[in-house]
Amino acid sequence: MKSLTILLFLLISFLTNSQDKIYGFYDIFISGSTTGTVAPNGLEQIAFTPSSNKGSFSPASSSLSGEINHIGINKYDFLYSVEGIATDNFHVNSYNTKNNFSANRALSNISLNGGNGSDARVRGMAIDKNDVAWVTAFSVIDGKNYVTTFKTNSSGSATDLQSKPYILKADLTTIEVKDLAFDFFGNLYALVLDGLTGYQYIYYINAKALMGVAQGGDIVLSKLWQISEAAGKPIKYDPKYFGGSFIDFQTYNAEGIAFSSEGQLLISVDKMSFTNVTGGYKSGVANMLYVFKPDGGDIVPQAIIYTSPENKNEISYCADLASNYYPAFLPLSFGEINATIQGNKLHVSWATIQERNNVKFSIFISPDGGNFSEVGSVNTLATGGNANDLTNYSFDYNLSNAGFLALYPVWSFLFLSLALVSNKKSRWLICFCIILFGFVNCSKKNTGGENIKTYNGKLFVKITATDSKGKTIGSKVIQASR
Repeated sequence: MKSLTILLFLLISFLTNSQDKIYGFYDIFISGSTTGTVAPNGLEQIAFTPSSNKGSFSPASSSLSGEINHIGINKYDFLYSVEGIATDNFHVNSYNTKNNFSANRALSNISLNGGNGSDARVRGMAIDKNDVAWVTAFSVIDGKNYVTTFKTNSSGSATDLQSKPYILKADLTTIEVKDLAFDFFGNLYALVLDGLTGYQYIYYINAKALMGVAQGGDIVLSKLWQISEAAGKPIKYDPKYFGGSFIDFQTYNAEGIAFSSEGQLLISVDKMSFTNVTGGYKSGVANMLYVFKPDGGDIVPQAIIYTSPENKNEISYCADLASNYYPAFLPLSFGEINATIQGNKLHVSWATIQERNNVKFSIFISPDGGNFSEVGSVNTLATGGNANDLTNYSFDYNLSNAGFLALYPVWSFLFLSLALVSNKKSRWLICFCIILFGFVNCSKKNTGGENIKTYNGKLFVKITATDSKGKTIGSKVIQASR
């Protein structure tokens, strides 16, 4: 028994501290006195622990050949990377992460913007769960953000290169799309820089809308949230970072996004500082992962991967992230909710826009909108608890089963009076009223001679969804109509 307990403890410890394998491409932007530096450079493997939001990096392999640049990884653990050859000319290489990163040329001399000569520079890559690679490139000439796709496979090669790229658009005047990521349903998430303000955001498009865009068409993104270091403190990219004017300043540079196995969206953020000193300047950088779950409120845990020595004139920043985890990311979202009373029956109908790891819905009713009682539950209709489209539900309840609740205002007044009155005779009188009131309501007859407890007052309804981990999300409170 003791041995079994120890084994169970070790198993639980292993599961709760299991690490994800995330890949990051790091680049040295400024290099000076680097003796003894441990700044990440090139392809790094990030060991991320979802249970504690902690991460650390190590070189992915010492045997890498060819140029590693912006990256994506498919479900077969082949890491794909885009290698720039010349203006609008690229190779695509793949690396077998299960075989010491053995290299393969997947595509040669391709264009990522339809060959229109706009100098499209690769900014990020993501491979969806169907093994389609999506590469985003920003043109420094026409200011457009192009997305080109190709199919990856279990051998590390590539096929079906898209001949006419999509154009990414948002509700901002000038944008630069830095990276992409896909969830379980195929919804697309984009890391977007506002070129005018320097603020950075996560944008999104639903899978169904994305699949409806023809080749060469516009992928119109919708804003989800602004990236902040704390509540009310959005990060900002300072254009002086590339301006060569190194006065004292700080800048935040978000470059890559990827999902963890537990449904966190990881955002690589580099906090850089420049300070004037005699004979030049000194710089520092903190390579961080912002760990975000959409139902986690404004708190964004930050896993610091690397902090440079401040006296080193060197900046290493994370230019891209990649993982092959595809969680259901967006939390459950309620659509329209309706409640009606007909005779003695309450009918509740509602819809969900999406569900994530959902188990059931609980239905609550209240006569005053504040004191609710659960009257039933409905299991999710979503396969595996996950749905990305509109799902409709309904629930019926006989209000005669809630006689006490139906007369809640009267009962509450009588019992409150009983609690507040100290005079013995008065208390006996109130008790007599309670008994009489209960007798009258229980003996009420309709023309058919049956007992009825029809509720004629107000009735409020709310619904609570519970997921596989016991976390709940509540709907708005509505009043039932007649």
